[in-house]
Amino acid sequence: MWWIVALLVLVVLVVFTWWPRRPRIVISLTTIPSRIGNLDRVLDSLIDGQTVKPDVVYLNVPHLFGRTSEPYDLSKMTYSHPKLKILRCDDHGPVTKLLPALEAEHANKGTVIIYADDDNIAPSDFIQKYIKKSQQRPGHVIYTACGQNFYSKSPTPIDDNNGCTIPEAFEGILMPVDAIEDFEDFKMFVMKAIRNKSCFKSDDYVVGAYLTSRAIPRSMADVVFGRFQRLIDKDGLSDIDGAHPARYEPCYKYLKAISV
Repeated sequence: MWWIVALLVLVVLVVFTWWPRRPRIVISLTTIPSRIGNLDRVLDSLIDGQTVKPDVVYLNVPHLFGRTSEPYDLSKMTYSHPKLKILRCDDHGPVTKLLPALEAEHANKGTVIIYADDDNIAPSDFIQKYIKKSQQRPGHVIYTACGQNFYSKSPTPIDDNNGCTIPEAFEGILMPVDAIEDFEDFKMFVMKAIRNKSCFKSDDYVVGAYLTSRAIPRSMADVVFGRFQRLIDKDGLSDIDGAHPARYEPCYKYLKAISV
């Protein structure tokens, strides 16, 4: 019966070699003081609400809210979970949803970070479908929404083989840690970019410019999730700062100048 054992070993080896391995999955988001007491449903949807569970969820909480210098009252936070980790950090604007997690995880090769907004209840297949698409396009930054319409009046340095001009994070963006070969280079680019007032508020644009300037592969995926539920809120940048295109043009010009 030795041949049965040999056959089973061969099957195991083939499956182990060719079957897509589940990466370490990190979810990352940030918030603002007025929302911190209302994150329960958002966080629960990203952990227990998922068919594929994350390994860790980073909630990146600045020491002070840059817009108003208001502190974050963490005592208002009622949600807790063993997979939820709070990272205290500086406020770098909306890109805070990514930067602290990438700093914490950049040495963990094979990890993927899915970063998202804090005002969306994620559908249960959110992680599952992103991971499936990432396995089909290894090494690519994956996203499902873009802002091509914002650039109809000006050229853009941001483009990919699907014609999407900029990745947008309101349905999440999956970034393989391995895609950012030099974290310090990424951090320096971001720090320089957000010195510009318009770019400080335009995280999608800043990240998109970096991906292009460093020729990092990315793909807009034809993924259809279950329904996202947006929480009603009047404190977000889009609600208090007017139309996005008004700040994209000056940000575009600044990023074009620094993208070397």
